[in-house]
Amino acid sequence: MKVIFLGLLTVLLLATASISAQTNQTIQELKTNAEKGDAEAQLRLGLDYYSGLGVTNDDAEALKWIRKAADQNYADAQYFLGCVANDQVEAVKWWRKAAEQGYIMAQYNLGVCYRTGQGVATNYAEAAQWFRKAAEQGHAPSQSSLGAFYALGEGVPRDLVEAYKWRNLACAQGETNAIEARAALEHLMTPAQIAEAQQLSREFKPHTVSSFDNSVLPINPTASGTGFFITDDGYLISNYHVVKDATKVRLLTGAGLIDAKVVQVDAANDLALLKAAGRFASLPIAASRTAALGGTVATIGFPDIDLQGFAPKLAP
Repeated sequence: MKVIFLGLLTVLLLATASISAQTNQTIQELKTNAEKGDAEAQLRLGLDYYSGLGVTNDDAEALKWIRKAADQNYADAQYFLGCVANDQVEAVKWWRKAAEQGYIMAQYNLGVCYRTGQGVATNYAEAAQWFRKAAEQGHAPSQSSLGAFYALGEGVPRDLVEAYKWRNLACAQGETNAIEARAALEHLMTPAQIAEAQQLSREFKPHTVSSFDNSVLPINPTASGTGFFITDDGYLISNYHVVKDATKVRLLTGAGLIDAKVVQVDAANDLALLKAAGRFASLPIAASRTAALGGTVATIGFPDIDLQGFAPKLAP
């Protein structure tokens, strides 16, 4: 999961509770417990090696301990291995193991893989099944995706009432993609159908089949975005909306996970200046006077990492 491309990096914002920072346990205590076969200790120790918290960063040692936890069917570890897998087939293997235990994000990722054909053959019915499992636990992106399947009749019978219900539930959690989609559905439905869907939404009660809400993984961001280094000593630019109200900012780079602090923001222009400790290859910036009207412009970044993964995307 080390992503760096021409100085670009993913910026992960995490709530304090989801950060695998040093706990009351010392590294030695973690090692002792991990060697005794404690799966949670193995995962925490691996994450510390991965991020360099309290120990020297060592990816090989990190993956050794995390795999030990995953082999004990520890879903947090299995999900992590899926995120850092070298290929999508390997990712699907680990996410499936976690998803079968009710791990919401693994279920959602599997749904995305089956919908897009990443690591598995495209199968809308299978995608709908995994989206449903996460949607029934209250996961808004999965609810929105399931609503889309019902609206189009992909993987499930076409049912506008069900489509509206799931999109309505996603809207209630602020899922922006579902808001426009719900409005589009209303033009295809009768008032009676809309009323029925709204009633089904009110009656919905998410059920919990997993205990992973307080995951110890350091890659469980509340938001994510893209940034790029502008100096070799660690200053980088991102967007204000990416870091707004963040309790902690971490960078996912070729050097591993790195803490960063917000130095200055410009809300009007949606810009944020951040600083990370270390030496980095900055992105060359050309003078604006060399730009010509009608010239080609492209953006490179990491939008929607849950849906599109950690590979950089280029849009002309």
